[in-house]
Amino acid sequence: TTAGTFPDDPWLDACRAIIHIDSALFAAVANGFERLDFVAPSLDLYVALHDTAPEQEYMQVDTYGIAAQYGCVSGRAQIWSSDRRLLATGIQQMLCRSFHFDR
Repeated sequence: TTAGTFPDDPWLDACRAIIHIDSALFAAVANGFERLDFVAPSLDLYVALHDTAPEQEYMQVDTYGIAAQYGCVSGRAQIWSSDRRLLATGIQQMLCRSFHFDR
């Protein structure tokens, strides 16, 4: 098999999309800020699986920051196969907490 694929296990193959959505959304939201002086652990994560592509090692991840207010930030993502099939969509809300270092 190709490294990073799981053609014999549909659950592990689905987890590839879930991990990408969970880890990429903080970066999408953080990209909109001038300073990165906060952390944002996940409060909830919703993922809808639409298709599979266990034969493909690489997937494209499109992420978008949606909102940042009242102590929460959120984003949405789409996972695409290299042959342009939508594999999964997801949305995440994160708890935003600033940190400041006093010198």
